[in-house]
Amino acid sequence: NSIFVVWCCLLLIGCKSQQQKNVIVFEENPPFTIAEAQFQRWTTGKDVREAGWNLYVTFDHIEPTVAIKEIFFKDFRSDIKNSTKFPNRYMVKLTDEKSDFVMHSDPLKEAANTPPRKPIFQLEATEAVIKYRFQSEEKYYKITDLKQKNAISYPR
Repeated sequence: NSIFVVWCCLLLIGCKSQQQKNVIVFEENPPFTIAEAQFQRWTTGKDVREAGWNLYVTFDHIEPTVAIKEIFFKDFRSDIKNSTKFPNRYMVKLTDEKSDFVMHSDPLKEAANTPPRKPIFQLEATEAVIKYRFQSEEKYYKITDLKQKNAISYPR
């Protein structure tokens, strides 16, 4: 009986330590400084269903061994790349997905629908998270003061 209690306690401790490994801690002193971070709503001129967000992050200083990997903004998760012309400026164009769901009597055709992904982070409207690699570790930094630029409409 006491062996069962000890076994249950060890199991619970193991589960708790496993859960704690999945907690993401934001870096407070990253190996870079951000000069400017902005976002901007965009739409196409003729079809308002084609829309999304542009996101710009310009670094004032970035350690040469830092590799910026991904950005999280609103419900989006995307790779982010730097400009060849301006190496310290990163940009990503995010497109709102308006996926059509297939309703069909054939379950295989309906099974092709992809369920919506739950966002990893709960972010405010002016927040984004950068995932980067530094010293062989993946780390996260939260930008809390994104500036909103005026929306633009692209011609088709």
